[in-house]
Amino acid sequence: MTILITIMLTMINASCDQRQEQNQSAEFMEQTADKPAEVVNETLDLNEEVEVAKEERSQFEDSSTPPIDDEDQPKSEDKEIIEAEAKAKTDLKTEDVEKDREWPIEKKMDTETRKEVSQEETSEEEVLKGDLNSDDEKSSNSAKPDHQLFDQLLSKHVSATGVVNYKGFQADEAKLDQYLDDLSSHPVQGSWSRNEQLAYWINAYNAFTVKLILDHYPVQSIRDISNGEPWDKKWIELGGQTYSLNQIENEIIRPQFNEPRIHFAVNCAAQSCPPLANKAFTADNMNSLLEKQTKSFINNDKYNKIQKKKIEVSKIFDWYGKDFDDKIAFLNKYSDTKIDADAAISYTEYDWSLNN
Repeated sequence: MTILITIMLTMINASCDQRQEQNQSAEFMEQTADKPAEVVNETLDLNEEVEVAKEERSQFEDSSTPPIDDEDQPKSEDKEIIEAEAKAKTDLKTEDVEKDREWPIEKKMDTETRKEVSQEETSEEEVLKGDLNSDDEKSSNSAKPDHQLFDQLLSKHVSATGVVNYKGFQADEAKLDQYLDDLSSHPVQGSWSRNEQLAYWINAYNAFTVKLILDHYPVQSIRDISNGEPWDKKWIELGGQTYSLNQIENEIIRPQFNEPRIHFAVNCAAQSCPPLANKAFTADNMNSLLEKQTKSFINNDKYNKIQKKKIEVSKIFDWYGKDFDDKIAFLNKYSDTKIDADAAISYTEYDWSLNN
């Protein structure tokens, strides 16, 4: 727009200069008509100098404002192309701006997706880890305690007749504690056989009874402990559960296994108790050792006095009579002396002094 205005002003000035020159020429002719030639010549020379000055001025203006060629002016078609290119550039910039605005959202979505994938992978790892830990725990729990250590202690510190050397057990108390820890960390599992479970509970009862005496040794009787009721105290830790001796015998062994011979296997550390076996119970020796302990106790006149018409037997047959059902029939299975079905029955006094 500025270039067009400049061109128009230049054309107007040129027209005005031309008219001015014509007017001046006419005036000059009128003024010099009556004057001598010298004056006319001077006047012409002066006019020439003015023309030269005007020309120099025109050249100076031309050098400061370069001429504009018609070819440099944008044609209408070129103008449309330029406008289209400008619009395309504007649209491109607008699209880039929109992409820049969308990029954080896409980045956020991508980040969230990666986070979800990472969480899923972590969750899978935790599940896998949990499964492995669970398998390890199951494997640990399904493992069985080794009764060999207890067997070694019994054979070393218990005589064939059941006399217990508690001082000897004191010297090996660390080994006894090791066995008790083994029982605690390997509790009974449902997958174990009946004999494996029964062996576990009989050995646990006997081993913890020995430990109870050692904790209070020297002591004259087990009834000197816990105000005469040591069997009711809960202190035995097995597989995260706490038991008393009474619970092991009367809530687990007796009702679950329905085995009357266990009364000659569990030992209460008293003189009148069935003697403590000098070997540990196992699944393999369960029946044979129960048979041996039962027969030995019934035929030992220290505990029972058996005659054909009259019997005086241990209080065990009185306290746990229902476990034996028909007492005389049970005794006749193991007694060397056959007892009449109508024989009179009485019970011996129980000696609670220590079985040492």
